[in-house]
Amino acid sequence: MANISTSAIHEEREAYTPPIYRISYDILSAIFVDLCHKDASTPLRLQAVCRSWRDILLGTPLAWARIPVGINLEGRHYDLICTYLERSHNLPLHLHIDALTDSRIIEKLRESADRVRCFQGRDRPISRIISPPLTFSNLEKLSMYGTRTYKDYLIAGWNMGMFPNLTSLDICWSDEYLKFISTSTGLPPLTELVVSCENTVALDTILDKCSQSLRLLHVTTVFQSPTEDRQRVLRVFPNLCYLNLGFHSSSPKGSSWSFNGLAPNLEFFYGEGIAVPPVDIYGVTALGIDQQHDLSTFSKLKMLYIAGEPVFALDVIRDLNDRPWLCPELSQISVERHLETIKEAAELLNQRAKTTGRKVEMDFGVRRINLLDQWRETMNVDQPTSFVP
Repeated sequence: MANISTSAIHEEREAYTPPIYRISYDILSAIFVDLCHKDASTPLRLQAVCRSWRDILLGTPLAWARIPVGINLEGRHYDLICTYLERSHNLPLHLHIDALTDSRIIEKLRESADRVRCFQGRDRPISRIISPPLTFSNLEKLSMYGTRTYKDYLIAGWNMGMFPNLTSLDICWSDEYLKFISTSTGLPPLTELVVSCENTVALDTILDKCSQSLRLLHVTTVFQSPTEDRQRVLRVFPNLCYLNLGFHSSSPKGSSWSFNGLAPNLEFFYGEGIAVPPVDIYGVTALGIDQQHDLSTFSKLKMLYIAGEPVFALDVIRDLNDRPWLCPELSQISVERHLETIKEAAELLNQRAKTTGRKVEMDFGVRRINLLDQWRETMNVDQPTSFVP
């Protein structure tokens, strides 16, 4: 009987799961695009599977619009860059740059400057592509990271006026570049700023220039000395809806940079180790906590992020179950660490759902750096499509 049952299950699965060769061209093309956006080198692997998949990829320019620059391709790097540029036709480009030594590749990418929508990768190789008098007139996102940078890495004459349509800036542990950008002429009105830095003077300068346009701000700093904690003018951020403040793991708890501003339209707030929020947060719809808060004051809360020790997360979930009238619109809980008592947490939320009639989804292992994507997904906030070509 067991064999018969197993056979029947297998036949039923086959009936509802068509072989991959029966999946339509359009569906496979969409799947390939999604895979290629997760890993820019994926087209090279997929096209080697079979002739059919190769034909689909050749007919899907969007799958080639993310170009990996710096991967180990055994001397074929320049030819493959040319292949990506050709097969992506004239679509907007997302360049992910880890290393760059071939001057031919630099010139080839500079020839496609008008197509580049996003630079992402290490600071020094990116700076080798960006140099005047060339203007990246359609660049919308610049994301650079490094461990230590020096002024001689910077291209002479480089200025932010080269990127008139830049809206998103992400600078991670590249303080010299951050300082250069802050003092550069022509800084466009940014809407998204993600910064990890040691010296916050440059950060304050950028915020002064972009306070009216900024919508999303994510900051990670190291210990702030008293000399850096100077008097700053109170700013108003009328469009700021996402504020995420934290500190490097080597910093003392609670030593993060102090946000000095008013954000009347804030929708998300998390301040790592901050007991007293620097802004009014009681109207937010998404909140991050790592210490006890009175959740009864957050009547509009839909998303809750819980950081810190697992026992703290479980205590919060117990409280939400014991007082089901708390956060009546809550639909998503994200926890920084995995809970050994996950079964108990799930049971508590199920009990709450029976009482309130509203189910609360729960995710684990969510890092602070990933909260922006989590918030966008939970709150249905659209990311600019040009950032994901």
